[in-house]
Amino acid sequence: MTEVAAKSKYWNEEKKKFTIQTQFKDEQGSPVGPLQYFEADSLEELLEKKDVAHQNAAVKLYETRKANKLGVALEPDKDEPIQTFEARSLSAEERIKVTKALNDPATAPEAYRTLLEAEFGAPAESIREALRKIEIDKRVGAIQFAISEFKSAHPEYIESVENAAILKKYMEKLDYAYTKKNLEIAFEDLRRDELILVRAPKTEVPVTPVTPVVAAPPLVPEIRLK
Repeated sequence: MTEVAAKSKYWNEEKKKFTIQTQFKDEQGSPVGPLQYFEADSLEELLEKKDVAHQNAAVKLYETRKANKLGVALEPDKDEPIQTFEARSLSAEERIKVTKALNDPATAPEAYRTLLEAEFGAPAESIREALRKIEIDKRVGAIQFAISEFKSAHPEYIESVENAAILKKYMEKLDYAYTKKNLEIAFEDLRRDELILVRAPKTEVPVTPVTPVVAAPPLVPEIRLK
């Protein structure tokens, strides 16, 4: 395309710029999305801007189709606020209501629940969930500590997927708690039946005692007396 032909198609004499505008349409010819307008100082820059916009639109379309087909979320996960469990003061109306509810056996449990939630500043279910998480984290920490102690005490134990699976299945079958003692019981039983891999013990090379060599006494010339 010559410069004259290019200017006749893209040149905006009023702005002294190369410009182009595009309107996408659907199969029925109805406009889709806003009118796209590009402006540049040169024809090459104008076409480059249009290509970049087309590439961005293609990527966005691909992500949207992928999300619709596979259910992939395009929005990032939001950070959940930390529950502070700070006490909340009851209003005068709430105090009167709770007082009346406490005197009625039918509504007393709900009144106690209201007082509990006000004291901890959170719904009862949130309090239960927090306590459950604390117990789970404590149990996981205890198990990890027991496993670490067991491995430190038994360097002959080979860490592998197979050994871990066998040891885990043994513990679950006998309903053993994950403690260092129980792990050692399971390990010794499995090792005795050769059902678990262990490192061979190091064999000590016997040291042959070396007989000290006694140096011969120096030769003394024989002296004969006449």
